[in-house]
Amino acid sequence: MRTEWAKSSARALRYKEEVAIVCQEMYRVMATFTHRASTWLKKAESISETDPFIREGVEAFARDQAGMYTSLREKFSDQWADAVKHIK
Repeated sequence: MRTEWAKSSARALRYKEEVAIVCQEMYRVMATFTHRASTWLKKAESISETDPFIREGVEAFARDQAGMYTSLREKFSDQWADAVKHIK
């Protein structure tokens, strides 16, 4: 009986540790998406190209990338909202 209790206890501790790791990974993914979106927006604002057509294209690409990362962040945030509620 004691061995079963010890095994159960160890399993529970591993589960808690895994939940903590997943929460930290979720936080890091969100932080990464936020950082990348902001980096692309800064690139869009700091283009030093003089040709207006190239400038417009590079700026559009940078804003598109920023939008993609913002969209990913929102999508993951919505999907993970229920999981976070269950964890806490």
